[in-house]
Amino acid sequence: MRDLLCIALCALLLGATPGQVIRPKFMPKTFQPVVKAHAQEYAGTYVGVDTTSIVDVQVGAGDKLAVSLHEGAKDWALRDPSLKGAVLAGTAVARDGKSKKFEAVFGQRDLNGRHAFGLLVSQTSGGANDILVNRLFYQLKATPKP
Repeated sequence: MRDLLCIALCALLLGATPGQVIRPKFMPKTFQPVVKAHAQEYAGTYVGVDTTSIVDVQVGAGDKLAVSLHEGAKDWALRDPSLKGAVLAGTAVARDGKSKKFEAVFGQRDLNGRHAFGLLVSQTSGGANDILVNRLFYQLKATPKP
């Protein structure tokens, strides 16, 4: 009886019962930028966690980029997009004339052993003194047909 009480007390202190698997409380995740030889290799539709958040990357003659952003009902066009290495940058301009900076990195994400290619988009919000930067992953879902 004393042994059973001791085992129960140890299980309570350790937080696990016999036979229970203790899993780590973190998920390993990495993001590695990917530089490709031609801008055409980045073309495609990238979708965020919210399926109404989309970045559409198209490449025309001479590796000229055409990028459009969709956030719910709001559409933005990327003015003067530039691609330096794996970094896509420009100014996103909405139909109503509002603009915001846009920066994203093409790369390979590894989330707990699941690999996906996509865009890591930096989004800045807040006033001058309280700036919050979020990095959201948009996964490549569709590529243009040749």
